Amino acid sequence: MAGDCPSLARRNTFVDPVVFCLWEGDVCWSFCYRKPSKALELLLQYFVASEVGIANYIQRHFDWANNTVFLDEIPHATNPHRTAFFLGAKDMILDASRVRRCLERHGVRAGIHWDANGSHGDCLSGDTRDRVVMFVGTGLTHGWRGWVRKGRRRHALGQTDWTQAKRGSGDVSTTAVEGKLKGDESDQTYVGRLAPGGEEETLAWAV
Repeated sequence: MAGDCPSLARRNTFVDPVVFCLWEGDVCWSFCYRKPSKALELLLQYFVASEVGIANYIQRHFDWANNTVFLDEIPHATNPHRTAFFLGAKDMILDASRVRRCLERHGVRAGIHWDANGSHGDCLSGDTRDRVVMFVGTGLTHGWRGWVRKGRRRHALGQTDWTQAKRGSGDVSTTAVEGKLKGDESDQTYVGRLAPGGEEETLAWAV
């Protein structure tokens, strides 16, 4: 959809994306042919990869070529406020380090959210899930603890918490989501400018 109808998607969010570098064979081998050596790998093989319908489709009918995504097919791929890639270094299905290098070679820098201890599926729970939810809603991840506590409900209800604040030499419409925990990135505040239609136009960071 991002490639065919980019106007329908405000942001692109890739969580543990198995659609990159499929030509390398890591995903195919990990899902279909690897002999389990860990408990999670055994669970993956027994309950998912070996299920009759899944195994039949993946090994006989899945079109690996057509399911490969290239960076030039993603609108705003290098814009960290429009596209985010959430990767876990310990992902047991895809080679996250290889995918990260591929993204960086194509100019993606700030849009990569790297979890050195993350595994496949970790983005569906805990702190990483909250970062994903915040990015989908706002295009940002800084100040996520404060946003989860205060901003998510207002955002879901379509309410705004934008206030007038002094910035630089003039008054601008700004919003701030502040965290309370010291020594954490939630201490950071994001400041955005509203476009005439109410959309976020420009963004800057403040600490």
